[in-house]
Amino acid sequence: VMGPDTAETTPASETAIKIDPSKLNSLIQPLLIGESNYHDWFKTVKLAFKTYRLSKFLNSKTVDQETDEQLAGVLLLAMVPQIRSQFDDTESCTLLIQRLETKYGKSSRIKVATLKAMFWSLRMGAQQGVLEYIREKQSLRDQLRLHDRNLTDEDMIDILMVGCRGRFPAVIEALHEQENIYLSVTLITRKGIDYLIRKR
Repeated sequence: VMGPDTAETTPASETAIKIDPSKLNSLIQPLLIGESNYHDWFKTVKLAFKTYRLSKFLNSKTVDQETDEQLAGVLLLAMVPQIRSQFDDTESCTLLIQRLETKYGKSSRIKVATLKAMFWSLRMGAQQGVLEYIREKQSLRDQLRLHDRNLTDEDMIDILMVGCRGRFPAVIEALHEQENIYLSVTLITRKGIDYLIRKR
């Protein structure tokens, strides 16, 4: 007959959650390369952990130690070597996530807020060329896209119009001439007509 203290003497290896590191790793792609893809990477981590019912290891302090250490190893393998070397002394999955969030999550949010403020407030300079203005806006948009902050084509047109100091026809012409423009000719023309009608 088992005594009342049996559970206390059960080896940790018998209570640990069995996981297949290779299968779990296959769900965490692409590798973490730093701040630029941290948010996308962490989304895949959360999805992978949810698939295997491991979500509690992302933020809980009362978790199985052996499994926690295994999962830390899984996450370290999901990083490029330069990033891994900064965290390879961390043997807890929960602690590793906390360190990553401190390093990349908070600074990334501050950067996104700064980029958004710059993007929305940028106006065409009095002596600035139209193409230069458009390229500045597109550069900021590209940087926001790296942080998973997408803006629709309609948003882009509206923002360009607000900041172009009334030089709308010149902006339309410049957009049409750009080969790598994100915005379709149809959308530019339609938004342009709407804008001119509202200005009357």
